[in-house]
Amino acid sequence: MIKMLTACTAEIDDADEALDEILKQIDLNNLLKNSVGILTCYYEFIENGVVRALCDRMPFDVIGGTTAASSSCGKQDMYLLSFTVLTSDDVSFSTAFSAPLQNENCEESLTGAYRDACARLPGEASFIFSIFPFVPTLSAAAILKDFDRVCGGTPIFGGVASDVSMSLDHSQTICNGETAAYSLAMILMHGPVKPQFFMTALPERNIRNM
Repeated sequence: MIKMLTACTAEIDDADEALDEILKQIDLNNLLKNSVGILTCYYEFIENGVVRALCDRMPFDVIGGTTAASSSCGKQDMYLLSFTVLTSDDVSFSTAFSAPLQNENCEESLTGAYRDACARLPGEASFIFSIFPFVPTLSAAAILKDFDRVCGGTPIFGGVASDVSMSLDHSQTICNGETAAYSLAMILMHGPVKPQFFMTALPERNIRNM
């Protein structure tokens, strides 16, 4: 079983105040044996030190990425940091941050990070949660194809870092307070995790023509 705890803050200017707000929503004394964190935020949360302060304070690894907007705790906003903690007694977590991905070294960089994360698990990975970088010269589909080959078909779920600009110049991935434009952040899980994937089409009424 994996228990999920969520918190959020819109305090983008004061790292101490943002951290206090998160800690009021998540009781770090009530965690199970193994825990890991996932965050999404507007890129200024990185520039103002909030992300670093949050990652440094947590007694477990944290990965994440920038987004155009975040939604958590019944709130949705561009200037919202969303923080999720996965905690479990029977599932183990291990994180890694790849070297920057480029056309010529994508699979090699992913292999190194994946093997590093696997080495810290008590057994084989059963599920991977990942935040892909936005790489102008690489499609997410190409990265996923390489990653699937590296991990031998282990189920992968996640998203792609983004921001509010058309060029995505500020998109960043995050791992334990470190940030990068072209690195992939991953969480490997070992234990009784059996994901099911569903695909559906958006109703036409929910699609806006630009």
